[in-house]
Formats: sequence, C-alpha cells, structure tokens
Amino acid sequence: MTEIPAGPAPPRLRVAPLLLGLVLAVLLPSLGFGGFAAWQAVEGRQDAAEQRLVDSARGQALALDREIDRHIGIAQGLAAAEALDGPVPDLARFELQARRVAGAFGTSVVLLDGITRRPLLDTAGPAGGDAPIPIPALTAEAAQPLVSQLAPGPGGALAAAVIVPVRRGGATPFILVVRMAPEAFRRVLLAQQAPGGPFASLADGRGVVVARSDALHDRRVGQPVPAEARQRQAASASGFYRADTIDGVPHVFGFHRLAHAAGWTVVVAQPAAGFDGTWRVTALTLGAGAVLALALGGGLAVLIARLVLQPVRRLETHARVLADGEGPLPVGAAASMPPARVAELEALRRGFAAVEGAIAAREERLRLEAERVDLALAAGAIVGTWDWDLTADRFMVDERFSFYFGLDVARGRTDLSLEEVIATVHPDDLPGLRSAIATAIARGGPYAHQYRVRGRDGVFRWIEANGRVYLAGDGMPLRFPGVLLDIEARRNLEAERDRSVMLLRAFIAAMPGVVYAKDREGRMLVANEGVAALVGKPLDAILGRTDAAFLDDPAEAAAVAANDQRIMDSGVAEQVEEAVSLPDGTPAVWLSTKAPFRDGVGKVVGLIGSSVDITARIQAEARLRESETQLRLASEAGAIGFFSCDMTNGHTYWSEMMYRLYGLDPALPPPSMLPDGAHGDLVHPDDRAALRARRLAAMADPAMSTFAFEFRIIRADGGEARWIASRGEFVRGADGTVLLVRGGQQDVTARREDADRLRLMVHELNHRVKNTLATVQSIAAQSLRGADPAIRQGLEARILALAAAHDVLTRDGWSGASIDEVVAGVLAPHGGRDGARFRVCGPALRLVPRVAVALSMALHELATNALKYGALSVQAGHVEIVWETLPEPAALFRLRWTESGGPPVAPPARQGFGTRLIERSLAHDLGGTTRIDFAEAGVTCVVEAPLAGVVAPAGVVPLLRVGRVGG
Repeated sequence: MTEIPAGPAPPRLRVAPLLLGLVLAVLLPSLGFGGFAAWQAVEGRQDAAEQRLVDSARGQALALDREIDRHIGIAQGLAAAEALDGPVPDLARFELQARRVAGAFGTSVVLLDGITRRPLLDTAGPAGGDAPIPIPALTAEAAQPLVSQLAPGPGGALAAAVIVPVRRGGATPFILVVRMAPEAFRRVLLAQQAPGGPFASLADGRGVVVARSDALHDRRVGQPVPAEARQRQAASASGFYRADTIDGVPHVFGFHRLAHAAGWTVVVAQPAAGFDGTWRVTALTLGAGAVLALALGGGLAVLIARLVLQPVRRLETHARVLADGEGPLPVGAAASMPPARVAELEALRRGFAAVEGAIAAREERLRLEAERVDLALAAGAIVGTWDWDLTADRFMVDERFSFYFGLDVARGRTDLSLEEVIATVHPDDLPGLRSAIATAIARGGPYAHQYRVRGRDGVFRWIEANGRVYLAGDGMPLRFPGVLLDIEARRNLEAERDRSVMLLRAFIAAMPGVVYAKDREGRMLVANEGVAALVGKPLDAILGRTDAAFLDDPAEAAAVAANDQRIMDSGVAEQVEEAVSLPDGTPAVWLSTKAPFRDGVGKVVGLIGSSVDITARIQAEARLRESETQLRLASEAGAIGFFSCDMTNGHTYWSEMMYRLYGLDPALPPPSMLPDGAHGDLVHPDDRAALRARRLAAMADPAMSTFAFEFRIIRADGGEARWIASRGEFVRGADGTVLLVRGGQQDVTARREDADRLRLMVHELNHRVKNTLATVQSIAAQSLRGADPAIRQGLEARILALAAAHDVLTRDGWSGASIDEVVAGVLAPHGGRDGARFRVCGPALRLVPRVAVALSMALHELATNALKYGALSVQAGHVEIVWETLPEPAALFRLRWTESGGPPVAPPARQGFGTRLIERSLAHDLGGTTRIDFAEAGVTCVVEAPLAGVVAPAGVVPLLRVGRVGG
C-alpha cells in the first residue's frame, strides 16, 4: 500500500454540521424568494394569457390571409387566360372558364371594361349595370392585385373583392373582380376558433365589420367598430387592449393586421371577467404551493444531509484503493471487454451490449413489419373511397372515408363541398394538398398525394389518396373518383428505423476511448472520434479504408491487420496489446479487445473492437511531475499570475506574479477579490463599475462555469494604466451558489496596442483597395470608350460587383461575410431580395472572403443574364435563390438559382465569359462543382461545394472586454 505522508492536524469541521448549516442558509432566504417567485409567476401567467390572445389573432390573420390569397390566385389565374389575348378577346370562352373556376371554388367573377368600368360578364348574374363594387382609380402601371373595402353588391348584399388589372401590351383592356362574401371569412374564423373560446371579428380598412365568429355575425356585418377600438388598432400592427364591445360589455382584445388587405384587422375578444379570474386563481394556487414546497423541501433537505455521509465514506475507501493501484482501471470498458469490477461501469457495458442486441432485433422486426405493410398495400388496403362530381361540385364519400376525415356519415352520402372535406387536413399539409388537387384537375389523369388528416377520434393519421380526373372532350373536368390508403404504420416504421440508426450512432459516438468495426477485408465501417484522434486524421479519411491506407507506419498497420485476420479466422474474441504511434510519432501501446462480428445466421462478416491507451497509465506520474514543472515555467515565461478567492469568507490568494502585475509589495496581504473588495480599488475608474456588473451577472447565472474579462488597472507603484486579461472558473455549490473563484491574469497591454495599430492598417488597406477599384473602373471606361457599349457596361458591372463584395467584407474586417448580405447586395439593383421578383431563403451562413467574392460575382452574372434574356426580362418572371447545408455523408453546401415565368430558353450557341466565370472560376474558388441548365422553362444553376471550404471558421473567441481602448 502507498503510505500517505503525515500532514497537518485534521480539521475539526465535519460534513454533517456543514450540510445542516448550508440547509438553514438556503431555507431561510427561500421564504422571501418564494413569495417573490410566486408573484412573478402570476405576472408571467397574465402576460402569457395576453400573448395567447394576440397569438390567436395572429393565427386568425394568417388563415384569413390564406383565404384572400386563394381569391388572389383565382383572379391572377383568370387574368392570364389566353381567351383575353389578342385584338378580339374570346369573351364567350373566357366566361366558360370563369364560371367553371367560380363554381369549383365557391365564388363569383366579374369582368369589367378597362375604360368604362362597366361589367362585361358576371358569373353571379347577368352582365350590365354598374360595377359590382367601387373600383379605385388604376394607373397604367398598376399591376398588383387590390383588395377592396366591404361594399354593397348586386341586390344590396355586402361583399369585398379582389381587383386585378388585366394587362395586355402595355394597356389595361379589362379589370377582373373576384368577390369575397362575408360568409367565406366567417367560415375561416369558425374553423380557427376552439369550441367555447373567445369570439373573433374581422374589420376592413375603414373599420367596418366584415365577419364575426359568433351568433352576432348577421347583425354586426357592415357596422363600424367603436372609435376607441379603431384608435387602439391603428397604433400598431398587432397588440392587446381592454375596451367595451359594441354592446357595452368590458372585454379584452388581441388584434393583428392582415398582410394581403391594407388596413384590414382581425380581433379576438374574451370577456374581461373570465380573463382576469384565471390569473387570480393561479395566484392563490402558486402562493399555497410555494409555501407547501418550501416546507417539504426543508424537511427533505435535513434527511438528505444525513444520507450524504454514507456515500462519502464509500467514495473515500474507493479513492484509497485506486491510489494503491489495486482497484479497477479508471477507463470504461467497451461492450466486448471483460466485465468491470465497478457496478456502474459494468451496468453501462451490459446496457450497451443489450442495446446492440435490441437494435438488431428491432431492425429485423421493422423489416418484417415493412414487408407486411407492403403486402397490405399491394393487396389494396383501402380505408375509404370518394367520388367528386366536378360539374356540380358535389363530394360523395363512404363511411370509412367519413371516419378518417371526421365527417358526418349522413352528409357524406349526399353532398359535400371541397372545403368541408379538407377542413380537417393538417395545416402544414393543406397548401400542398390544394396545389396537388388543382394540378390534377387542370391536367386530368392519375392523382396520388400523401398528407395528414384528423379523424373523428381527434387523431391525425397519414393517408395516401389515389384517384383519377376524367375530362370531357373539350378539356372540362367531369369526375374525380379515388380511394384512401392508411399509411400510418409505414410512416411509423420508417421513423422507428431512423430512430434506431440514430441511437446506434449516438452510442458509438458516446463510447469513451477508441471504438470501431471492420469488414472481412479490414476496411473501417464504423469508428468514433477516438479513432480519429488516435490516427490524427478526420473520419472521412478513415471510413472505408484499411489500416494500411490510413496508418503512417506500414509495420504497425501490418501487425494490426494480422491480429484482425487471426481473430476473424478463429471466430474467438481476444485481448491484445498493439503498438500504434500517436499522430505526432510518439510510441504508444494500446490494449485492444476484439471480437468477430457475425450476421444474422452466425457467419463472421467482420470485426468489432475497442482500444484503450495504457501508455498513459504507466507514465501518469512522470507526466504529472513534468506538467507541474511546465506550468511553473509557463507562468514565469508568460508573466501569468494566479489567484483564488473563497466567496464564503473572502479569503484571497495571490501568486508572486500577481503582485508584480499590480505593482504591489508581496509582503502585503492580497487585496480581497470579492465583488466589493479592495481589488476593485486597483481597477481603472472608467472600468470599475462595468467589471463589477459583469462579475455579478456571471456569478448569478448558474449555467456559467468559466469567465474571461479584459479591463484596465492602475499600478500601485507608479500610477501607470495597464490592460489585464483575466480568465478562470466558478466553483459552485449544489444550489448554484458560487463558493470559489480561481483563475489567472496576464498583462495584455502590448497586444491591445498591437491590435489597435493593426486595425488602423487594415482600414487604410481597405481604403486603398477601394480607391484602386475606382481607378481600374475609370481606366476601363476610358480604354473602352470606343468599344462595344455592352462590353464596357459588362466590365464596369463586374468591377462594381467586386467592389460591393469588398464592402461587405470590409464591414467585418475581412473575417468573412454573411451570405444574406452578399445576396442582398447583388439583388439590390433589381428590386432587392424582398421584392416580388425574387424568392430567397436559406440558413444563416458566414462565408470565407474568397467564397464571398466569387459567389457575389457569379450571382451578378446570373442576374445580368436574367435581366437581358431570362426571367427578369418580362414582368411575369421571377427568380428563386435557395441554399442549404447537407450533413450526410459529408457536410455539403448547395445553392440553387431557378428562373421561371420568363421567355422560352435555348442553349447559347457559344459559351460566353459570364458562363465560363460561373462554371470554372466559381467551382475553383469553392472547391466544388457548378452546373448551368438552359432548360426551356428557365435557366437553372446549381452550386455544390464542401461546407468546410465555404463557411468561415468561428476562430478564437475574443475575451469579454471592459472599458475602452486608449481610454
């Protein structure tokens, strides 16, 4: 046994009295904090209730915007009809189309003369007479849909409308009007409202009620909302207020303004009495619960204090065994290693082995279940049928269909509308379903789509709808029958399979040490980060290769391969010692446990194993002594002072270097480093308050275990101001209270001064680069004055694009650029990324400078070509720019430029400079590939590159600084 040298007399303090004192110290302040927390919870509950009301209004606004967007889509689709083209529009053919669309979507359409505003046709009645609603003045340039206010229509019925100018050859021969009845908006409000919940109301831009979700809908439509409510709603686009209703009853209101109708606002209201009663009950409940919790917590804390001593003594005994070298190794064993002596480690080993077996069994079960699902689908596992008469817009469904869609069986046997049928479809799947149905009706033929629907039992299920649209000889849709397949089980099987694979990968990644699996040829199939650390290469360079391919020493690789082959041939697990040098060439010995890997029928198909570095155990004491020496030398060489402060009694320790940094006499006691201690007097007056505030904030956050500050001090020996970098850690108690602060400090004045000088140099360099680009632009303009204007303008545009990319990089000191800023800078001359011509989306990424410049130039070339020849050359064209990151199998960056709505595209006869710039230069700078497809529908460009070469590294995180440079 190792003999413990004699030390100072054992302390008189014991764990039990200290724990009891800690419990009392925590319990007494908790009585005050509990009351404060209860009050905060009540206020939070009231704020949450107000926010829920506002969120409900926001949800209603989104649903109403979708309803208006549906009518806008109808109007824009009809406005683009070919029947309205040419000098003599075919109004009879257009009327057939308009009536068919209006009937399918439950609305009415009016076509007005663009000059006289007189109706030419009306699907809700005969043409002629006045306009169905007041039509605002439209300029020749007006092209965007307008939403009118609520106004009387034919027969005096109130309605709003979507107004779309029909543009042909720079003129407006027609104006298309699609009516929106108040009942349509009321159905949307009712669909979004929970039973027994608050009522909702919609008002147009003049403050006139358009629809309500309660029984007062018919009485209130067309009436103005109270003036107080209009003033509150006009103050902001969304909010909460209290006021009386039209009937004089106090209510609370959450409101949100619609996006597609100017000034239209939806309001969700709840009686004030019921709203306030909820938080009062909550306040009483929280108060009583807090008192009871404090009482129970105090009693349990006393019991826990008594139970702490027993495990502490067991841990002390175990620590002495490990110190004598007679206990188990402090390194966990892999699943195939011999059983560990420590129960917890043995449980982990067995748990991992059990999980491996469970995963294999689960995968087999999932495979069998998937086969059964495939057989059921192949056999026609139909759970419902429908038949949609498109000419009469009548749905007829069977009983099983009614159950899956939560419909009334009796209604399903007679007739239903499309909106009633799809009312229970999951909101996330509804847009895709509408699009699929519209596409199938437009083209005819087979139809198949998967989505979720809420059944009569309130549960969402995945179904697959299969059907066929039958068209008449003239192309008019007649019938749309089909069947439903329940694919919930198949979806669940796929999700379970994915979870099993993720679980296996998580276990492999979480295993300590080196864990791997190989095939019969010795190729690495699975490996954790420990293997990458051992070899000194990334996993991408290891997986799929043999030891001879990724180990630098051929002799070591051959020895490892021989051991693997012997174990796979014998079929018996072994524990062997293998010499595999570390990445820096240091010799190391690894204790490897390897076992044959068998398939489901017991055939050896590979090898699994794990390795533990036993060199570290042998050389531990030598490294410890060496590290202590190195730490002392590093402290002296780097002028790093060490400190610690006991936050319970203020006892502070300073190393000799700390005294030197502050210019203090080492014979003096160290100044207290408590938040209000004497150390604060040595801090620069301009930094003193900020440093104290940040220290207190960091100590109050239980999640913070380390800190890093930079501040100025005034040396005691001469009054000189110096910059100090302070790093360290918080040692916290079980309740998160900081018990000890310790760390190191270093004089970084020289670094701060160097950084200031470097910053000035970079700013001057950026200024000179921009002047150089301006000079190049001027020279190019002068040199090409007599050349082709297209060549001169193209060169100037490329120089400006390069200057714009330089501006983005300059703002961040050439550390990288946001991809959002790069794209926005390119699209700014064409209307900006938020304009109607562009659709831009993708995750936030920070690009390396080289990639930012190359991507900016490439997007500029694509935008210029689109403006000249592509989608941006016509009013109806638009461009979609989407980028994403793909994690498997290697991190990949992908950007797609897609043009649509433009003139037909034909491949160019020759490859121009812009195309070569995109395909060659961009691919070279990104280290990836670039593909340009000149499809007839529109140009598509796809850029792919390794993510590591595109995204700027995070770099070194700077210290949190206090004070001002040079201040």
